[in-house]
Amino acid sequence: MRYLFILLFPFFLFAATVEIMFQGNKTFDSQTLYEELGFSKTLWQKLLFKKLHPKVDEKLLPQLQEELQLFYQEQGFWHAKIRLVKKENKAIFLITENAPMKVAYISVTSDFPIAAFIPFHINDRFIIPKFIQMKRAIKEALLKAGYCSATFNPKAYIYKKKNLAYIAVYLSKGSVCRIKSISVQSPQNIPEKVVLDHIYLHPSQKFSLERVKESYRALNSLGYFQNVLIDYSKKIDNQIILDIKTYPKRHRNIYKAGIGYESDRGFVLDLHYKHLNYHLHQPSLSILYSDKLQKIEFGDFYPSIHIFDTALDITSKLQLLQERFDTYTLRTKEVQFNLLKQTFSISYEVGALIQKVDIADNTSCISSSSSTLIYPRLHMIFDHRDSKTLPTKGYMVGLEAMSSIKALSNTDFVRIDAKANLYIPFGSWHLVAKAELGELFVSSGSVPPSLHFFAGGPSSNRAYGYHKIYALDSDCKIGGDSLLQTTLEIRHPLTKSIQGAIFWDRTYLARKHFQFDHYVDGVGVGLLYPTKIGTFKAYVGIDPKNPSQNNLSFFIGEIF
Repeated sequence: MRYLFILLFPFFLFAATVEIMFQGNKTFDSQTLYEELGFSKTLWQKLLFKKLHPKVDEKLLPQLQEELQLFYQEQGFWHAKIRLVKKENKAIFLITENAPMKVAYISVTSDFPIAAFIPFHINDRFIIPKFIQMKRAIKEALLKAGYCSATFNPKAYIYKKKNLAYIAVYLSKGSVCRIKSISVQSPQNIPEKVVLDHIYLHPSQKFSLERVKESYRALNSLGYFQNVLIDYSKKIDNQIILDIKTYPKRHRNIYKAGIGYESDRGFVLDLHYKHLNYHLHQPSLSILYSDKLQKIEFGDFYPSIHIFDTALDITSKLQLLQERFDTYTLRTKEVQFNLLKQTFSISYEVGALIQKVDIADNTSCISSSSSTLIYPRLHMIFDHRDSKTLPTKGYMVGLEAMSSIKALSNTDFVRIDAKANLYIPFGSWHLVAKAELGELFVSSGSVPPSLHFFAGGPSSNRAYGYHKIYALDSDCKIGGDSLLQTTLEIRHPLTKSIQGAIFWDRTYLARKHFQFDHYVDGVGVGLLYPTKIGTFKAYVGIDPKNPSQNNLSFFIGEIF
């Protein structure tokens, strides 16, 4: 009914209108009732905290009255009376709520823990949407745990004369479901193996709803598909017949262009081209120009190369870059080649880089130099969180290591960067703890400043901008050889979809190894909003020892 009103409303903009008002409403304020009838605030009203005062055509009043009656019944007021009175240019809904339906008894028989999903207690008002949401939440919890053939029978018995509701829930989880088979319908120009190599579901494996969600994410991230459908509704006993259908994108040539201004980089022009399927390759060209950074990059991506029965993706790029920092200008010519593999809980990337790095326009802090570097690189992540997009419990550990090949480079170095995240729930509160330890060891020669450690930014110390923290034991604006960063963040829901957060970041960054006697802090607050592509986060941080140092940051995802 609400949606019918929304569709009809524009046709009555120029008809005779009346202002809507409510009287007698005790449980719900007028703003809540307006929203339930389909009215919503404009962005201007939200920003100025203005209240709604909607007007509608008189012909819609009977429909609104019926919608209001249904809303009160859903909320447990089965005997509510609503009359419509018209006075001049106002329509007043006179509401008599009467006694609500109360929960008199709750019976639960279950061999699966569902107490946390039952939102009712004795003498609570019986609300139909809460009951429906309870059923959905229990079914989803069963699927997450791998039970797809449970016997689930929730009932609500209503005695209207006495205003009583009796809730009975019977649940037998049955046996854990496993995947019997997987069938793939893929476009002719994309082999079936590409789909099978990028899902986290396999025959004989225990069914997991989280693995289904992550398989959607992995397939969509490939870029080949307009839409993906993973159907797990077909079951034989406790075995699931999985059907995967993929639909190709209409356009293979993707062009993107952007222009703007950033406080850190000034004027920015960004051009990008990618071909989504050139014999499965995805060649790309990117051009970025700003006051401080100029870059041209040729890239390529090729999926599902089988080496020793292991499916790997290949990425490669050729990059020409010039970046101007506070104390020097960096000019880099780089060729990079990587092999990637990702499973549900472990991902790793093995590659090699060849770099020609020149340092110019330098100050006395940094010497002018020219370096040729050839070094392998390893990046691994062990992810045991309950969710990749909005984790609430579990942990994640990562390691990045690189070392020069001394015979082919004019420097000898080893760089190690280890990180760990821990997520601990406390009821509706969540604690996030993060730590990072990095060390750069140079045996001979010198490495470019870009290989040193810097700090600051949304994944580091949020009181400072990106890479705005230099070595704290040096008067020069130069990176450090030793880095230790810690974060404590507490999150709590503010609304159904928004979380609030308070945080404390601490950063140790020094030229000397394992030097932890100089540090800067960042404290502040933030807001988190989940979206389909990740969690949108906004943080405001300040340095408590220097309140004039502050920073506002925005980003999407769980930055590690």
